Amino acid sequence: MRSIRSISAPVLALATALMLPVVTPAQSQSAGATTASPDDRRFIQIFVQDAAIVENLWIEGQMRIQSLSNGDDVFRIGPVFAFSPLDRLEIGGRIDYIDRAVRFDGSESGLGDTTAWAKWQFFHNPVQFTVGVELYLPTGDEDQLLGTGEFDIGVFGAVRKNLDEAYITGYFGFRNNGDATLGADVFNNDVRLEGDTSIFLGGGVMLPINDRFALSGELRVETERYEQSVEFIEGAESLIDLTAGGYWYLSRKATVRAAIAIGLDDGAPDWQLIGGFAWHY
Repeated sequence: MRSIRSISAPVLALATALMLPVVTPAQSQSAGATTASPDDRRFIQIFVQDAAIVENLWIEGQMRIQSLSNGDDVFRIGPVFAFSPLDRLEIGGRIDYIDRAVRFDGSESGLGDTTAWAKWQFFHNPVQFTVGVELYLPTGDEDQLLGTGEFDIGVFGAVRKNLDEAYITGYFGFRNNGDATLGADVFNNDVRLEGDTSIFLGGGVMLPINDRFALSGELRVETERYEQSVEFIEGAESLIDLTAGGYWYLSRKATVRAAIAIGLDDGAPDWQLIGGFAWHY
């Protein structure tokens, strides 16, 4: 099995491309204010389900190193972006390049599925209330376990309260998952799964240490997305994980983000390391 330390040239090239657009603006802001607005202090794992809305634009290069409960090692890298075309409306998306060391058959690499979302904050003060929809687009190869091959959709509601001492958010939603036929290139035989409606919920607390630093804790829970329970298929078992994050606000518009997540159920990676560099205004 190939180690995740063996990263292919396309991954390195993509990493460089992702970092260039955000490093330059960050350097130009080094002499400016260092206080990010409360709504720019976004959680790293539950970025989509956070009730906060970007002020104008968010662009982030993000990478993840994951050790899955079935023994696979995964390296992910890709952009996270969001913008607000109208007041209190956010539209965003993310897509990863994936390098997956599969315990059954060497490794697989390529684009994963794309996540797109739109959410509307219908109440802002003193508590934020938001409703949103997520679309999961089948841009990953399901035969290589890089995607599901199906269009899935989720809806959720979220709440957030910004206090001087902490930012607190919580969410609850449903995801409709289509039937999937996966892993033909990995197992030399299709694995057919019947889609189910999953329930997802969670929340987070962020503690500002000062103008430049903050810490966070997050909890995510999702029930099984398929009727069958299969350990080597993502989403075929329930997901529970805890994430501890740290945030370094280089300026009003630039943030370094890092986190470690620990899986508490077989549907989540045993552990994962997350790092990102975000530009926002």
